[in-house]
Amino acid sequence: MALTKDFIILGDPGFPYKKNAPSNKHYIVSKLLKKNGYHVRVFNKYNTIKDMDHSSGVSSGLEFEFLSGKKMLHGVRSKVLGLIYANLRLAKRMKSISANKRPRYLLFSYSSYPMLLWVRLLSTLYGYKLILNVWEYHQAVVTGLRKKIDVHLFYRHAYRMVDGAISISTFLQEQIDSSNPLLPVVLIPALTDFDENEGIKSSIHKRAVQKEYFLYCGGVDYKEAIEVIVSAFQKINHRYVELILVLNGKSHKIERIRQKMSTHGQIKIWNNLPYHELLGAYGGAKALLIPLKSSLSDIARFPQKVPEYLSSGRPVITTASGDIGKLLKHRETALFAGGFDADSLASEMRYVMEHPEIADEIGRKGMAIGREQFHYLNVEERLVNFISGI
Repeated sequence: MALTKDFIILGDPGFPYKKNAPSNKHYIVSKLLKKNGYHVRVFNKYNTIKDMDHSSGVSSGLEFEFLSGKKMLHGVRSKVLGLIYANLRLAKRMKSISANKRPRYLLFSYSSYPMLLWVRLLSTLYGYKLILNVWEYHQAVVTGLRKKIDVHLFYRHAYRMVDGAISISTFLQEQIDSSNPLLPVVLIPALTDFDENEGIKSSIHKRAVQKEYFLYCGGVDYKEAIEVIVSAFQKINHRYVELILVLNGKSHKIERIRQKMSTHGQIKIWNNLPYHELLGAYGGAKALLIPLKSSLSDIARFPQKVPEYLSSGRPVITTASGDIGKLLKHRETALFAGGFDADSLASEMRYVMEHPEIADEIGRKGMAIGREQFHYLNVEERLVNFISGI
């Protein structure tokens, strides 16, 4: 298809080397837009991953560029100078792309008020429609006075400074509507490619384990969730079942947890799994765990792991927090623990062990509703119509 529109994604320091929630959303959006004639580019302010030979490249057919250069930035002075250079580089790139004389859009994924002011100015100057990607309730998670002030200013003004917004949850959509009822908003939850995941899962064998297992995959900084899961597993006290924690994050934090769990022979810590191996591990689990709290941060977000888990066809044990409680049904398409505590989670884990055939059916039904709600192609028309209508 001939390219008829330009689309910039700004604000994803992990792409393409980290498969986190923002990176996955950007990758999925890019696939859909490229399919509909958009030339998509991902611009990141900083290189936070590793020193590279080049500051730009192509990953899975998607162009990306680290605006501050190919080297990682260390220290305050280096980061300040890098930010200045990145902002000037962004202005130059936006101006260059505007010379194509075709409709152009920019998806903004930061929560920085100064950065938003700068991008708003550039968007107005070079004729871009500015779209805000709203994927977390940052007011509930930021720490430090400077960051809190920045986030306060951002959300006080952001919804009146942009031309549209993509919300990941009903809660965040309601926040946007209450701030600016006239702003065009589209609700798009966490997505995955069910066809791709199923193809990968069916082509490989699960990672070698000695016993049946429950599995949790998440960031090492979700300490409370990890503690609840470990406590729940210890309560079920089954000698022939293991718990596998697939953790992402800083290596020294993962190693700290690995040492802490070293006395628990039935608890395994995995990290740095290739994505295809991770999907294979999902497919071999008795159930996949993702307990969520009733806090504003968990109600507002929509974990990327939920659609990934569902695509495996295995039962998912979670809590009825936010949109998850609206889209899935207890012991029909998922299993809901009664609360964010070890006893509640252990109860559902025991249910899976005591009713394996029912658990398998829950997994199959979960995959069916997951494909309906979270398969990326099913939001294509909604997304493209939203962007075209801004």
